Amino acid sequence: MRVGVVVLGLSLAVGGVKAQSALRVDEAVARANVVKQVDPVYPPIARAAHVAGSVTVQVKVKANGVLDSTEVVGGPMMLRAAALDAVKQWKFKPLKKDGLSSSFTTRLVIPFSLGETVDEQDLKTAREYFALSDVCHKLIADRAEPAEQATACREAAVKAEEFKQGTRFIERRSAFVYAATALLRNKQMEDAIAYGTKAVDVVKEGHDDGSGSSAAYAVKGEAEALHGDLQAADANLQEAEKFQRAAIDKMESPAMQANYKQSLKQLLGFRSQVLDALGRTAEAEKLAAEANQY
Repeated sequence: MRVGVVVLGLSLAVGGVKAQSALRVDEAVARANVVKQVDPVYPPIARAAHVAGSVTVQVKVKANGVLDSTEVVGGPMMLRAAALDAVKQWKFKPLKKDGLSSSFTTRLVIPFSLGETVDEQDLKTAREYFALSDVCHKLIADRAEPAEQATACREAAVKAEEFKQGTRFIERRSAFVYAATALLRNKQMEDAIAYGTKAVDVVKEGHDDGSGSSAAYAVKGEAEALHGDLQAADANLQEAEKFQRAAIDKMESPAMQANYKQSLKQLLGFRSQVLDALGRTAEAEKLAAEANQY
């Protein structure tokens, strides 16, 4: 039986929707227009655990320079709340667009150091990576031409490979998942499997945020299934299912839990097709029935 195509894992990391009129500026421009900057308070438990690094915060600023919204898009979990608490107090000079004050969006990298020298190369790479990943994410969301998606997302993934192993888990895994997804859409299955493998390797480094880890295994499994390796696909889809169920159990927000359940439904539906193609009909029917409950 032919295994159908279901695009998996794209609920995990797409940033908030930006108003069309908002400017998009890089961090250097944003910081040059800061009128109030509050430094983060290092969480004592993070300091005791020797957790350091940088938290990247996506912000939208109103036309009057006041923060409109904030969202963490990367960084150690133990440092995120402190970074958000600080950034929410920042204020900016109004930026102009066509002579009028305009809202704008940017990403701020907030470093936390235990006394070691800040890794300027890492910060430079992060800024370059986020510029590329923004393009990739938009093309994916807009369902642009598959070849265009594949080119842009591969560029972001190549830049993400410049990050050191054991750092920037979210950025690296996300870059590889998006690259695999774009390459899959462009029917470059072997390349999609390669980037799916890179995403899974990041998960195996020991960092787990549930749904993101599920996406890594899911996109690899999907690419393997469509390339004809159904046994490998089933094994990776099982891992994706395990991580997604754990993410649902941990999620307290009803809206996000519903979102995660829809991703699980897609996983179960796709894996049921793989099992059916493998001749495991009873298991396939069981998964399909569970998927229909969501």
